[in-house]
Amino acid sequence: MLSVKPNNPFLRYHVNNEPGNPFTGPLAEAIEYDNINCHILHERISAYESEILPSYEWTASYLVDVLQPYLRPDASHRILDLGSGTGPSTRMLLRVPLANITGIEMSDAKITVAKYKFHQGDDESFERTARELLNGVMPPRLQDYWDAVRADTSHCTSRVQFIEGDMRKLDELVDRHHDAAIANHSLHWVRDD
Repeated sequence: MLSVKPNNPFLRYHVNNEPGNPFTGPLAEAIEYDNINCHILHERISAYESEILPSYEWTASYLVDVLQPYLRPDASHRILDLGSGTGPSTRMLLRVPLANITGIEMSDAKITVAKYKFHQGDDESFERTARELLNGVMPPRLQDYWDAVRADTSHCTSRVQFIEGDMRKLDELVDRHHDAAIANHSLHWVRDD
């Protein structure tokens, strides 16, 4: 069971009711976001299989299930992941055959974590920095989670890109030609639009 931590960004936002998205801060918060996510596990049971997924992957897997009937399985698709965070929904979108995914995220720290998980950064430097931010001790469940994600994504790095930016300014970030978009736990942060 995850202990309640005073620097938990989920709790900081809800307890102090600070304005804005609490997850746009430094790299330590983005790493803690993944640490919290990997401790909140859900079982997903389909007609054919059972799967244990961290919270954000669990909800994203359902979004992908809803999306897939609208996409041709034999065609290439361009899909936006709005508010992609550290890439949990991006990971689930890789289940769409031939999909090319663009994650839009306003936190550069979250993109740094996502790029690590999708083999798009300086892995050694990221791992060294993450250990330093975690006081020299990598939580075993976080390490297992990152290892599992990196195993899932090792073959599809070229199908994913991450862009730092505000999803409310989408026209400035990407061209209009995309086949689909999902927003997994992100639209509630867009309060003024």
